[in-house]
Amino acid sequence: MRFRGEDGPGDCRRCREFLDDPQALEDALPGIYILSSAWGSTRGNSGICRVTGRFQQPQPACAHFRPRERRFVTGKGRVTAP
Repeated sequence: MRFRGEDGPGDCRRCREFLDDPQALEDALPGIYILSSAWGSTRGNSGICRVTGRFQQPQPACAHFRPRERRFVTGKGRVTAP
């Protein structure tokens, strides 16, 4: 069995539809702090797929994969596109 991540994008952490920012997860899942925190190690790399609505591990990436925009932070803290 071949997974998309083997020859493609790798995993959902590079997908614009994968919500894995700890603050955004705590906002999306009220009450998650009861289990610990979205900032803690218990969550690992998990996040929410905005296409399927699932809370999941990021591997392997699925057919819904859409690459995130690359952004770079300059020495003065400004965010720029490549």
